[in-house]
Amino acid sequence: MSGVEREQVDVYRRCPPQTLPIYDSAPPPGTPDWDEVQQRVAARRTSFRARAAVELAEFGIRGVDSLGILLRDREASVRAKAIEALGRIDAPAALDQLAIAIDDPAFPVRKACITAIGRMGVAGADDVLLAALKDRDLQALVAAELARRGNPRALQPLVGALRDTQVGRSPRVQLLCGVLLIALYAAIWGLIVTGQLGDRGVALISICGTWCFQYNRNQRRRSATAVAIVQAITRLSETYPQPEVRNLIPDLNTIARDPLHHSAEARSAVREAARRIERLTESVAQLPRPAGSPATTEDLPRVHLSEPDFERLDLANDRLQFSGPAREASRAAAERIEAMSPVVPDLPLPSGAPAPVFESLPVPSVTEMVALEHIER
Repeated sequence: MSGVEREQVDVYRRCPPQTLPIYDSAPPPGTPDWDEVQQRVAARRTSFRARAAVELAEFGIRGVDSLGILLRDREASVRAKAIEALGRIDAPAALDQLAIAIDDPAFPVRKACITAIGRMGVAGADDVLLAALKDRDLQALVAAELARRGNPRALQPLVGALRDTQVGRSPRVQLLCGVLLIALYAAIWGLIVTGQLGDRGVALISICGTWCFQYNRNQRRRSATAVAIVQAITRLSETYPQPEVRNLIPDLNTIARDPLHHSAEARSAVREAARRIERLTESVAQLPRPAGSPATTEDLPRVHLSEPDFERLDLANDRLQFSGPAREASRAAAERIEAMSPVVPDLPLPSGAPAPVFESLPVPSVTEMVALEHIER
């Protein structure tokens, strides 16, 4: 008996007679039978489980749990099919499963996960993509997906990911390291030629040469990732130009002048990206600001709670009248009130602007805000 026949006999033994699937024929038109799909999920043959992953996408939310089982399959091809099906479902439950699968040990599976999340329109997909920037193997693909989705929140994380591709998080430090390595290699050769190292010189130059070769190969690979991130930043800047992105231009110019770590194509792409970013953000940087206004949003003044407010927030520590979740909600509300409320009346106003009438607006008390926070949770 062949392996295929043995597999079919095993499936027939485990299936009730009234629900025996016919695997050798084409599936019937319309939605496949749920029981047959579940039998294929538990089948021992890889092709059956892969087919079940494709069919489960047609059941929508109902198939998410079964696809979660296939995400733990021993075969990477089955896991990739399950990820593709979850991306087609496009639901919060499917996104939760993909957020777990993004740490899969197989690179093709993680790559398929990023592609699936990039096609989803459910809330929270961008947050999962931003968290995936920590994976060096996926940074280029994640950057392309974030740029295609066009979320301006991705600009600063992409800038941080670009700096992570450089030695010491700085193109200047990376260029200096490359020059020092060349100088060290030349110095060792000089000592060998003059005979000062003796027989140890050959072994030393071999070790140093191997290490320099690996270093250069790794940095050239990282160079391709850096170019993809720079292109993503440029694409986002075309839609959401921000003056802060101009601070990246000196680093881009340094990368464009570094032949030790970047190929000619990479340097040309980065040079063109630097020109486009400078052109896109020039008009934004020249916009007038009110006299005395801070240069960045980090310099904006923040509201500080008064002592009576802190006394009223003692309910966060009141174990007698409030439960643990209520105290946690109160504590979180206090932190949000202090961190997210800029003092607008203290900002300088343009000349001739009418004085704001903030005093006439109804302002809820801290206790009311804490209560609303607890109700929302």
